[in-house]
Amino acid sequence: MKPEIQSALMQNKFPDEAYWFLFGNETCTVCNPVKSKLEKASNEMRQKINFCYIDSMEDQLLTASLSIFTIPVVIFSFQGKEYHRWVRNFSITEIIKVTNRIMDLYNTDKG
Repeated sequence: MKPEIQSALMQNKFPDEAYWFLFGNETCTVCNPVKSKLEKASNEMRQKINFCYIDSMEDQLLTASLSIFTIPVVIFSFQGKEYHRWVRNFSITEIIKVTNRIMDLYNTDKG
């Protein structure tokens, strides 16, 4: 993760670009498949979505500063705001669907 993104997140500020932040750790049997599926999905999205994995054990201060106390957690942020947070039970299809809906609404309002 870029230091400037980490610093902003510590202050509960999100980047302007669209991001999926996955909080997990290497011992989590659910997190690893979610990580690979989200990485793949971020590359296949029709609109640019950045993907960032945060190991909650390695970066406990950041994880706690965002009120994350369980894993996996996926946060979708866009234009400096947290738009949606998925915790523990979710599907990749659901994440893609919600992300596309938010991005489409933004592009409709913009154009």
